[in-house]
Amino acid sequence: MEEYYKFVFILDSKEYYCIWYSGEKDGFVTDGDKLKCFYDFDQLQTFALDKNIEVFDEGSELSINLAQKWNDRKGEKVDCKYFLHYWNMMSDLSYSVKESFYGDSKNSTLNKLYDKLFWGSNLPAVTPEGKEYIPIWSKKELDELNKVVKDGLRLINSYLEIKV
Repeated sequence: MEEYYKFVFILDSKEYYCIWYSGEKDGFVTDGDKLKCFYDFDQLQTFALDKNIEVFDEGSELSINLAQKWNDRKGEKVDCKYFLHYWNMMSDLSYSVKESFYGDSKNSTLNKLYDKLFWGSNLPAVTPEGKEYIPIWSKKELDELNKVVKDGLRLINSYLEIKV
């Protein structure tokens, strides 16, 4: 059974309210070939009620501007939690709009990079108390992360819009 949550993309100081779902495969509600977006939560709720789905308000958000800034500065500190969240949301977006995403490519470098982001997030459920993992990034890994970020930005620029 799928559960639906509010999700907000922040881009250029604008908030794009979307519906993210969690189920056998996670994704976003779409409108044709675009991500279904709303100006605010009330508009999102009206749509959800019309479609007879319950959307939980305790969703999350993702600032696309942070990815753009990191991408422009190259080699800046890697915020593991942010980039893990970014990667997961871009993967869910690509699945939803039936588009490929570089981060979903099957190769050992990307797998290791994703794992470093995961472990570097130091999530309480998997990190022993009093311990912390701080990854050291190679140039190759940063180059790969840059490709993941760029392709996520391509997806956002192609599929994020609010239809009036």
